[in-house]
Amino acid sequence: VQEVEEKIRQNQALLQETTAEPTTEGTTTISNEAKANTEQQVKQTPITFVGDSVLLASANKLREVFPNAYVDGEVGRQLYYSTPIVQKLAQQGKLSQTVVFVLGSNGAFSASQIDALIQATGNREIFLVTAGYEIKWAKEVNEQLKAAAERYPNVHLIDWGTYAKGHTKQWLFDDEIHPNDTGAAELANLILQEMVKLKLQ
Repeated sequence: VQEVEEKIRQNQALLQETTAEPTTEGTTTISNEAKANTEQQVKQTPITFVGDSVLLASANKLREVFPNAYVDGEVGRQLYYSTPIVQKLAQQGKLSQTVVFVLGSNGAFSASQIDALIQATGNREIFLVTAGYEIKWAKEVNEQLKAAAERYPNVHLIDWGTYAKGHTKQWLFDDEIHPNDTGAAELANLILQEMVKLKLQ
C-alpha cells in the first residue's frame, strides 16, 4: 500500500508540473496508410483522461505515450460522482475530443449513472477502461461498461480487465488493483492499440 501511495504522490506531482492544455478544436483526419503512421498520430492526439487511483498510478506511463494528455484523477473517485467533473472540465476548455474514463475500481454503478456521464461528455470519442477482475465488483462494473459501449456509437470499450488477467504478479502492486510501472506501460499501450484499431477500421 505504501508503494502505491508513493507512486500516486509522484504522479500527482508530475501532473501538476507538466499537465498539457488540451486543444478542443477538431482533430485532423487520421490517414489509414499504415499502422505506424496512425500510431504516431494517435500518440499526438489531445486526450482527456478522467479516473481514480488506477489512473493516477498509471499517469506517468500514459503521459509518456500520450504527451498531449490532460489527466484528471482522484483517489477514491466513483463513476457516479464524475458527471459534474466532466461538466467542469468542458466549461474550462479541458475536455478534449477524445476522452478516456478509468473508473469502477471503487464501486459499482447503475446504467442511468453511466448514461448521465456519457451524455455530459457529449459528442466526443469516449473510451471506457474495464476494471481488473481482482476487484470484487469488477464483473458487475465491466458488464455495465460493455453495455454502455453497445448503446452508444461513440463509446468504445478498452478491456483492461481481461487483458491483465494472469499478469497480476507482474503488472500490479501487491494490492492487486493498482498497476506498477510495468502494468502502467501495458495499460498505456493497450489504450493506444485500441485507438489505432478504431482509426484503421
